Amino acid sequence: MHNKILVVDDDAVSRAVISAVLTQNDFTVTPVSDGVQALAELNITEPPRIIILDIEMPVMNGYETCRKIRTRFDAEKYYIIMLSGKTDKKEVVFGLTQGADDYVIKPFDSEELLARVKTGRRIIKMQIEMAEKLRIEEERLKEAAYAQRNLNSIDLPVHALVRTAAAYLPSTQLGGDFFHVHERNGKIFFYIGDCEGHGISAAMDSVLVKSVCDRHSAHLINNMPAQFLSAVSSDIILYWRFEKYCTLFAGIIDTDTMKLTYANANAPLPVLFGTKSSVLPSVRGVHIGFDTELEFEEKTIPLADNCRMFVFSDALPEIKGTERMSVLTSPCFSGLFSQPRGCASDEISGLLAYIRDLNTGLPLADDLTLLLFDFTRPVDLQFAVRDENGLTGVLDQIEKTVSGYGTYTEETKKFRVACREMIVNGLTHGNKSDTGKKVTVQFHADNIHAEAVITDDGDGFDPNSVPSPDDPVRLAALLEKDDQSAYTHGRGIFMTRMVMHEVQYSRKGNSVKIVINFSPARTVLEVKST
Repeated sequence: MHNKILVVDDDAVSRAVISAVLTQNDFTVTPVSDGVQALAELNITEPPRIIILDIEMPVMNGYETCRKIRTRFDAEKYYIIMLSGKTDKKEVVFGLTQGADDYVIKPFDSEELLARVKTGRRIIKMQIEMAEKLRIEEERLKEAAYAQRNLNSIDLPVHALVRTAAAYLPSTQLGGDFFHVHERNGKIFFYIGDCEGHGISAAMDSVLVKSVCDRHSAHLINNMPAQFLSAVSSDIILYWRFEKYCTLFAGIIDTDTMKLTYANANAPLPVLFGTKSSVLPSVRGVHIGFDTELEFEEKTIPLADNCRMFVFSDALPEIKGTERMSVLTSPCFSGLFSQPRGCASDEISGLLAYIRDLNTGLPLADDLTLLLFDFTRPVDLQFAVRDENGLTGVLDQIEKTVSGYGTYTEETKKFRVACREMIVNGLTHGNKSDTGKKVTVQFHADNIHAEAVITDDGDGFDPNSVPSPDDPVRLAALLEKDDQSAYTHGRGIFMTRMVMHEVQYSRKGNSVKIVINFSPARTVLEVKST
């Protein structure tokens, strides 16, 4: 491939001389007489990479041919030597500005031309080798990026008392941050770490440390974060050939007692947001990998109802707010956590957007990992509805409560629609619009699901006897009769079954339980593709 040369010259004698010189030196020559033929020769699978191009030619001159080669084809693949009888320096400079790599003046010396061709071959060979190295590097980056993407928790745990959200944003294509969140037997254990450096080396280190952390996760399950950090540090030194370090924070949330037990290896301390914000009390500990026999201090603190715990890697404190203070001490940042609760992933995405704005859209100087734990107690409410006039207020309160658990807007709306349909059914069909009777709504919501048991004072019915509104035969018959009331019969039950995960009637038929399960939050991953 490197020995293929395309000779473009309208002078047959010149083509023959150049071809003879090159052929005698083991080059494979393809001679053509104009630029149009030259472009055609470059469209083959393995075209010549070195082109000797005469300037003064009919049909298409050398300048135009050179420009088209650079614009139509991969410019870096070709080495173009212009050939001309013009000796003026301006002509030489102009030829080089049109895309030529070299310029030879006619009449040329054969040895000089051959030397320039060999220089071009050496440059082409170097470019091909560099391209191959780049391809291999990109493959390595893809493999490392795949490992990085699958390293951290994607599907976050679901618990009635705790809502979890997470995000990972690397500073470059890869980073050294890692984290894990898991729930077992009513306990949520987690850790967040950061290996020094960036790129493939940091990513591979994070994979290694994460695997060691997983090996010692039993310490977290047994509520011993300090022993967990000690074991990880002791093991990781055996694998690292050079002096390296890693920060690591580990914690266990006991949902039975609503307490947090934690230990820290020089990572940033999480922040609690409640009636006021506060950083967790410090605990004694140094970097992972500092020594094989490290001891870490651990503490246990209570978690207040409806508080939030924000855990982050060390990139966040380095980001400065508008007043050049750390983002953590910015009033705007604290304000984000005083807003009404929304979808967990949306809140994390909003936080990332805020951070990007502070960083003026530039790449972060370090990898950024964010974890958000939202501690929200279940809510149980009861309502009595006698007519549709009081229905809107009840539905508004139900919707507000459900949205407070960080549900997606679509899920909140679905639950409101289903509640309305079932309450209206109870008022209209169960109670026969008798305002002396009531429809009772027993409502429950937590971080996993929302449910409502809707009971009317009527005589009940067999829900299986209600025809399906989407029965095509029945619909055709109703259209012929133009009976709109019959057409809408069964619509509420049908719609509710479509949008709820569970619709269960009592044996009598005057009470129905509807349930919607909330979608669990997923980690917001922003690993850049290579």
